[in-house]
Amino acid sequence: MLRFLGTGSFVCTLMTILPAKRPKVMAFMSQSKRSEVAGGHGFTVLLSSEQERPRSTLKKKVLVWSKRIILVLLILVSLLLFNACGLKGGSSLTTEQRADERMAQIMSAVQDKDNEALKALFSKKALGEATDIDNGIDYLFDFIQGNITSWERDVAPADEKTDGGKKSLMIRFVINITTDKDEYQLFVIDYNLDTINPDNEGVYMLEIERAADGNISGLSWQEKLCAGIYRSE
Repeated sequence: MLRFLGTGSFVCTLMTILPAKRPKVMAFMSQSKRSEVAGGHGFTVLLSSEQERPRSTLKKKVLVWSKRIILVLLILVSLLLFNACGLKGGSSLTTEQRADERMAQIMSAVQDKDNEALKALFSKKALGEATDIDNGIDYLFDFIQGNITSWERDVAPADEKTDGGKKSLMIRFVINITTDKDEYQLFVIDYNLDTINPDNEGVYMLEIERAADGNISGLSWQEKLCAGIYRSE
């Protein structure tokens, strides 16, 4: 016999009579009780939880975009610093590294007796001022007797000038060349970098001498300074 003693009593009676349906009735009871006890607030809490999900998603999106913006800013700052370094000095190479690079280029052309390759290392200014640069290069190649077996350079002093953010760097060094017949010294004056006068950038002067003879002329490099190939003879 069923008695209607209120919603709760009716549900309990059904639970006793229909045990197989207990999980569903319990679920119904739980939801019903929750609604009754909370006076409808249980449904309100559910809505609040649903409202929190978009907020959480929004926070995640803001965090992701914040990280992306920071990354972009870091890249921009790095590019600006790199460009600033480029304007000041062209690159981060040291004077010794610049001298090594130029020596490698010169010796590659000398070993191969490549007139055009060596000529290409001279600056536009030097080529314009030199007297018969092609004949001078042939003289240099002919001066070195035998097969080149090794070479090394000494220290590379440098003179640097700046003008309104632009820069000129002149490097001087000697390449000590050894062949299977003799030893030689190749003196180099190189405007390795010149943003003040770009036409002046490149090798300006080369001088070849036998190591045993030393500085035959007895002149300083300033007194010898000329465009192209300097001949001590």
